[in-house]
Amino acid sequence: MKLSKGFEQAIYVIVILEIKGQGQPVKSTALSHELQVSDSSLKKVLRKLVLANLIKSVASKDGGFLLARPIDQISLRDVLLAEEGAQPIQFNNRHLAKQIFAYPQERDHIAYSEQLISQALRGATAAYEESLAQFTLDRLLKKNQ
Repeated sequence: MKLSKGFEQAIYVIVILEIKGQGQPVKSTALSHELQVSDSSLKKVLRKLVLANLIKSVASKDGGFLLARPIDQISLRDVLLAEEGAQPIQFNNRHLAKQIFAYPQERDHIAYSEQLISQALRGATAAYEESLAQFTLDRLLKKNQ
């Protein structure tokens, strides 16, 4: 699995909003300047964060973006799901087991094998997401201890 560059950008947008925003909206141009990324590509990341209710968009002359909730309530899992979608580990089963177990009497074995793989991947996804859920972004603000 390869995470998009938007995932890292989303993490640090939230950190910037906590540090520099301090309850005041921060414009997308200021965020893109701070991260040294294009404003147009960052706006796609910001939209995903807004749709996931991690940040809020404030439309006004002095508008911009604010955190939608405290940073200690935003986890890496939240950002992952916002940026990458609901299924970060995707498996497209092409049913290759049928090539190996080609006899009609082995259909049950094929289904069982495919089911085992799917269960293992669901378990891995759940463990991965649970680990990320335990890591809140406020940890990025703390100095080494």
